[in-house]
Amino acid sequence: APEMSSSELACTRVNWNRVILEGRKPGLTLGIGCETAQFPLPQVGKDLFRDLKRVAQTLDSINGGEAYQKVCDELVACFDNPDLTFSARILRSMIDTGIGGTGKAFAEAYRNLLREEPLEILREEDFVAEREASERRQQEMEAADTEPFAVWLEKHA
Repeated sequence: APEMSSSELACTRVNWNRVILEGRKPGLTLGIGCETAQFPLPQVGKDLFRDLKRVAQTLDSINGGEAYQKVCDELVACFDNPDLTFSARILRSMIDTGIGGTGKAFAEAYRNLLREEPLEILREEDFVAEREASERRQQEMEAADTEPFAVWLEKHA
């Protein structure tokens, strides 16, 4: 994508702030073309995810499965049912159990998750060694890749 100008970035920030601060507000619109046209958030969001779904299909074709497409579908569903959003689920928990109950539930869930993780003590040398190994693997991959990017993109897009 081409680099955004300062004015385009400012327009994007206006929409970003609208979504952050008022995303659940019925009838919320976002400006397209630096406010020259207004469209409902669900329409803009679904259009955006329709484009992102093509990217997801490409990623899934490379990795196998449909994980990326599934995430797109789940997020699109939030435009039709805002109760599915993360913020709505947190709000529901806070209404049902209070802020303390919600905090305790998260703490317990994360505690359990972390207890299942194997304990591993890493040193600076471990990170350096992994970085060097990663760079070697990348160089080997790039050296072995003879297909031009445009050809690869044509096959996968």
